[in-house]
Amino acid sequence: MDGVQAAVAALQGIVTEGVNDGTISAKAAEEIQDKFADALEKFEGGDTEGAINELVDLEEKVDELVDKDEVANSQEQKLDRAIEDVAEEMVVAAPPGDGDDD
Repeated sequence: MDGVQAAVAALQGIVTEGVNDGTISAKAAEEIQDKFADALEKFEGGDTEGAINELVDLEEKVDELVDKDEVANSQEQKLDRAIEDVAEEMVVAAPPGDGDDD
């Protein structure tokens, strides 16, 4: 869980920093955190695939927030990279055979 926690902390750090310097609106931060919480909940419940799907949705949400000027373009790449890092760590941390492939 350590890699996942480190990636989570990095993502949350980017969001906090963005809110503090005005490159991420409070509304956008809340939406990102909500979506992210859903992913973590699924992951902790053993649904790695579901968690990854939530993270994919989160990347799309970030793109949407950039289009609405709720997130600065400068933050988009940082957020996308941090979200991808979380997804990778989840895959690495997932026990083999987790999430039946149907």
